[in-house]
Amino acid sequence: MKRTLLFIAYVLTSLAMSAQGSSYFDYVPFVKEGKKWTVVRSDFSSGYHFERYMLMGEEVVKDGKTYMKMYRSEDDMTVVYDAGQLREENRKVYVFDAERQAEFLAFDYSLKAGDTYETYSYDEQKAVTYRVLSVSDFTEGPKLLRESYDAAADSMTTQQRYLQKWVVCRTDDNSHQKTWIEGVGSLESPLANLSDARPISRRDYLAYVEYGDYDFLPFSFYDTLNKQIHGSDLPKGAVDYSLDDWSHQLTYELEGNRLHVYGKAFLNCGSYNYAYFTEELTDDPLVRKLHFQIQDVGPSANCMGLYATNFYVSGFDPNMNYIVVDNHEEEHPVINKTPQMAYRPFVEDDKVWKVGDYNSGNPVQLVGYYYFDGDTIIDGKTCKQMMCQQYANPNYENAQQASLNYVGAWYEENQKVYYYDATSKEFQMMYDFSLGANDTLQINDQSFVTGPRETGGLKGFKGVYRDVANHMAWKTTWLEGVGGLYGPTINIYPGQLYPAWFLMSCTVDDEVIYFNDDYEDGATPEAAGAAKGRFDFTHITKPKPKTPIRREAEQSLYGEYNEQRLGINLDSLDDAYLVRITNESGKVVYEKAINAGNIVALDIDISSFAKGLYIVTVENSRESFTGEFETQTTGIKEVSNKNEKAKSYIYNLQGQRLSSTQKGLNIVGRQKVFVK
Repeated sequence: MKRTLLFIAYVLTSLAMSAQGSSYFDYVPFVKEGKKWTVVRSDFSSGYHFERYMLMGEEVVKDGKTYMKMYRSEDDMTVVYDAGQLREENRKVYVFDAERQAEFLAFDYSLKAGDTYETYSYDEQKAVTYRVLSVSDFTEGPKLLRESYDAAADSMTTQQRYLQKWVVCRTDDNSHQKTWIEGVGSLESPLANLSDARPISRRDYLAYVEYGDYDFLPFSFYDTLNKQIHGSDLPKGAVDYSLDDWSHQLTYELEGNRLHVYGKAFLNCGSYNYAYFTEELTDDPLVRKLHFQIQDVGPSANCMGLYATNFYVSGFDPNMNYIVVDNHEEEHPVINKTPQMAYRPFVEDDKVWKVGDYNSGNPVQLVGYYYFDGDTIIDGKTCKQMMCQQYANPNYENAQQASLNYVGAWYEENQKVYYYDATSKEFQMMYDFSLGANDTLQINDQSFVTGPRETGGLKGFKGVYRDVANHMAWKTTWLEGVGGLYGPTINIYPGQLYPAWFLMSCTVDDEVIYFNDDYEDGATPEAAGAAKGRFDFTHITKPKPKTPIRREAEQSLYGEYNEQRLGINLDSLDDAYLVRITNESGKVVYEKAINAGNIVALDIDISSFAKGLYIVTVENSRESFTGEFETQTTGIKEVSNKNEKAKSYIYNLQGQRLSSTQKGLNIVGRQKVFVK
């Protein structure tokens, strides 16, 4: 199944964060910091060339109104011109003209069909009136797409709509018809709406619109380039006239959501070329194919060669695997360099920290579970309440009854994590993950210095971490999305810790973010004698695509399981995979797409699985791992209605069966239930 997909999900994501609670699906603003328009200018005397209009974020206040500066540059970006100052209010876009010291209405996206508005004509140097002929969907362009999770239906739902299109014309003679596109502006250039006429010898085409480094409006309005998924003007360097059988010699690397393309591409000798990709769905939900194409924008010439090129294209999903198909139909895997670099928040629903007492022995006899439970508003901040539930092995000499304590409340903004202490009744900053190398911060009236952001080399963790140290040589490590190595509530080493807590694991639902396997937990059912099986996966290398496989054939994965839980080690994987569990009849009982570059394991609840043999596969387009495990019982006595009864069984956080709910967090069926 091949089709061109059209996304602006990244645009929508950024708009959602700035919409102050309103739905980002309602309107795409025109004025946004970092926004760039690329225009192809057709001049009959000199051919084609590119122009760029950029909102640089410099603010100018005039008559109490704040404007953002727009600049215009030529192809080489060395000469930049002042193109005016813009502001947007109530879906109205205004341009301040420095020469006339007045602002003019450029676009009014609040208008309906039949409405009129007044603006300024640069050509006639007077005010003119326009009428809105129609407001409709821009079906020639891409759809806005948004996927969201429907908790009631336990499924993903997709919402989509087209951008809106306004068609306007002069009221005096019904001439000068113009088309506006929501969030884009004119199909010519962003400021073309202030001019009624164009020189006969020139025509402008809007090529594409870019919202900074991470948000890209991935379509082109330039003739045959319309409705392509990703595009960029193609910079050129030194030329190699060897031709080399018309081949592309390019490397494709995914860095976050940007595709870095560099090497040599076969081009003609025209001044400018436009590169774009069409996207093809595959049978694998984690894999997409990109067909690389180049459109010649400059004049044709009998001059061809391999040109050095180096450019970026935004708008990709770092959790997907991409394969580029070149002009020889050869397939090239895109190297995903930094899937783990995306920031993971500290405050997440369903996150659980498991903290052990170092002095309680090995296996650990005393553990505490920290978890978020419900929202609360403190000083106008919406916070997550944290609870701590402790368990001890009954045979531990210092064992106490299981205790439940309120820890405090947390909120996070701009990668800074704040904690509200119930005793002091004030907020304190616990973690600042926005800091760079050698930045300083104050904690408990002491100055600390942060190290660089690092990945790899930290056992049981694949994400981003950094060292934090002060002049007294107190040093600790912060893990993005996890916190400190002593547990979530201890951000620095305070000189002494009693009891000597240390972080054992951090999980979100069934994904294990961090895991320290140096100590086994004596309070879990495994330590009480429950059997724990282990199995190794068999590795298979798939024959397609026709490119070298990164991983050698080896059994690098293993699984462990008992009657309640199945654990799959993913430490050796660093890519996007589909995990599936099927029973003996082939029915899928578990399926999940994961980014194994961000998690070290899966911890799957199998307590409701019926007795029998199960097959586990972990696969992507290049390789597959297969293993099998067998459940002896469901953890419940065999009865005819066991599946129905399983829905009401009660467990604590450690998977131990309870006769009734207890104070704290309980698992009833597969739902979390909190009892005060």
